[in-house]
Amino acid sequence: MRLVFAVCLILFQVSIGFSQDSSSLFLQDSLRVVANSLESDTLKAKAYIDLADTFKYQDLDSVLFYIDLAEKSLDGKIYPKILAHSASYAAGAYFTKGEYSKAIDKANEGLKLIEDVHGTLKLKADLERILGVSYGSTGNYARSLNSFVEISSIYESLGDTNGVLLSLNNIGVIHIKLEDFEEALKIFLRLEKLATYDNPQNVTIPVNLGFIYYELDELEKAKVYLNRALTYPGEVDKRAYGLSNFKLGQVYIKEGNLDEAISAFHASLQVYEGMGNELEKAQSLNGLASVYIKLDQPGVAREYALDAFEISTRFNALPEKSTSLKTLYEVSKAMGNFKESLQFHEEFKTTSDSLQDSEVKEELGRLVAEYEFSERERSLILEQQRNDLENEANLNRQKALLLGSIIVILSSIIIIVLMYRSFRQRQKSNMLLARKNQEIEKQAAHLKESNEIKDRLFSIIAHDLRGPLSSLHAVITLIEMNVASRESLER
Repeated sequence: MRLVFAVCLILFQVSIGFSQDSSSLFLQDSLRVVANSLESDTLKAKAYIDLADTFKYQDLDSVLFYIDLAEKSLDGKIYPKILAHSASYAAGAYFTKGEYSKAIDKANEGLKLIEDVHGTLKLKADLERILGVSYGSTGNYARSLNSFVEISSIYESLGDTNGVLLSLNNIGVIHIKLEDFEEALKIFLRLEKLATYDNPQNVTIPVNLGFIYYELDELEKAKVYLNRALTYPGEVDKRAYGLSNFKLGQVYIKEGNLDEAISAFHASLQVYEGMGNELEKAQSLNGLASVYIKLDQPGVAREYALDAFEISTRFNALPEKSTSLKTLYEVSKAMGNFKESLQFHEEFKTTSDSLQDSEVKEELGRLVAEYEFSERERSLILEQQRNDLENEANLNRQKALLLGSIIVILSSIIIIVLMYRSFRQRQKSNMLLARKNQEIEKQAAHLKESNEIKDRLFSIIAHDLRGPLSSLHAVITLIEMNVASRESLER
């Protein structure tokens, strides 16, 4: 019975897939039925993990709920691969919610479970990637880069091009966080050429390009990429929508379009609230505070800035805390509270310096060099070029085949037309020859008839002349013989 349920579960996943809307709801309901019906603890756990996966772009609390059910269904038994998979989903959910410390703890828990387990390289890379993005989000860029360097070689050994691209993407994000925008732009423009538009995970590329162009003060390009992210096809991570709306708000501030900026920041907050992501609300709150500073409403700005500072302090997130302190410094300065302004400025400098520490930048340079980004990228480009050449060759072969087919068809048509014309010409000639033969036959018959008449005429003439000629011959003979004289004959 358990085997039947397991087979049904696999077939169901293959036939339905993780689509959205009604299909997704149907899949979720069916997986719940299957999970609740299974007796095997491992199959039940796997079913709950699959169920959690269907919620990863919809409801992070549901992801954590079903991961908890998956772990409880094992009843304390240790199945390293299953538990590491559940840890991976939980860590991803915590990261998306902005709970980076929990994400780090859960990812490390998963890595310890499969430390010596064979056949788990892909899972190890996925867990290490979550560690990397989580450390990067807390300002620990050196540790973040260590993760990306480690997993890039794993993804390459597995032939996982998408994993390699994600690693390069994350290195580019670190360049953005360290305000090395020119280098970040190089990375993401190259990634844009290598990545495929139909992969929802690649939505991070237009988002990050929007961020970079904003920092480079190329606002029109920034808006193009950010709006592209907002209309990206497929079921994407909703953080992309939150981040894009947030950065669009900053673009509108630079353009002086403050009403649009407020709308964009509130749209960003809505996304984060829907996801249950408290931490990333801090940046949108800081954005709103910046708008109200420009609108000369420092009281309103202060409320938003304090909310942002409280969130960033609660989560101990250095980047968001640094931004919040800078915003509070500007608000206090606008309100004329210079003592408080100085205090916030000093805290801002301390926090900012820890993020921009020169040793971190040196570590970045060393790790990027170790990663040999250029060579790895070149190999990817060469692979892409080979694919392009192969596709072009296939296209040329198809064109040649099509051209050959057209030539054969045209030649066949020409030959058929010529044969038909020749046939018609022969047909006409035969008909003409037949008419000529008929005329000749008629003439021959007429000639034969004329000859017969001539022969009969000559026969009659010969018969009629034979008597007189005989008599004349006899007379002449008598004269020659002197038997009779001419005078006697005349008498």
